[in-house]
Amino acid sequence: MKLALEEMIKGTKLELEKRKQKVPLEEMAERAIKKCLGPKKVSYLSELKQPLRGRDTALIAEVKPYSPTRRIDTATFDLKKLIKEYEKYAQTISIVTNAYFKGSLQLLENASKLTYKPLLCKDFIIDKYQIYEARAYGAHAVLLMMNILDNKLYYDLFTCATALGMDSQVEVHNEKELEQALSLSSSIIGINNRNFKTFEVDITTTIKLAPKVPGHVYLVSESGIRDKKAYESVKDYVNAVHIGTTLMKTKDVGAEIRKIMGLKNEGNA
Repeated sequence: MKLALEEMIKGTKLELEKRKQKVPLEEMAERAIKKCLGPKKVSYLSELKQPLRGRDTALIAEVKPYSPTRRIDTATFDLKKLIKEYEKYAQTISIVTNAYFKGSLQLLENASKLTYKPLLCKDFIIDKYQIYEARAYGAHAVLLMMNILDNKLYYDLFTCATALGMDSQVEVHNEKELEQALSLSSSIIGINNRNFKTFEVDITTTIKLAPKVPGHVYLVSESGIRDKKAYESVKDYVNAVHIGTTLMKTKDVGAEIRKIMGLKNEGNA
């Protein structure tokens, strides 16, 4: 049975409080700042703007251990092998860290040790503590969902991420959320084709909202990019596609990406 978004947020808050008790905010902030002082400088947005040869649409490939909506449990996947395949085709990699999807910060940290690609921390982020966590564990960007944030909280989270040298991919699903994101000068907007009230996916959500987004905003289509038909329907409206479950459930990730994005072989990926 699918949990309502409210229940998932409630669970996220409970888990967050437990983590705060183990590692106080000040200590987690210090870890994040220390990460910023490292020699490796990677920009999530800059990498997205440099598509791999052979295509104009960038790919954000996701590591998602579990999908309740597709009844898929991929808990036994080989992270090293998956990351290696993703590096061939994706500009950036999204790591789901929420426990409900069997993700974790440890998964994020493990991924950061396996790749040079910028990483997006994907979670229900509702507290600055999570921003510090994301940076401390190796993320270069965070997902901020407009349907769970008011303007003040969004601004606080966005400002914190920016101060740590991180980009924010701001997720919207309808025109109201899009207007809110644009009013806050979001530079990366992800249009989620999934309705979190019904969990149904409608790929036309991207097609309806994309024309309302100014050209200077980097635009991503999220959820429902399961086949070439879906990809072809949105690729001319956005700068990138964000694909997760479809890639996690296949045995040949490279072949699946080539099939979806219409690539002939690895050479022109």
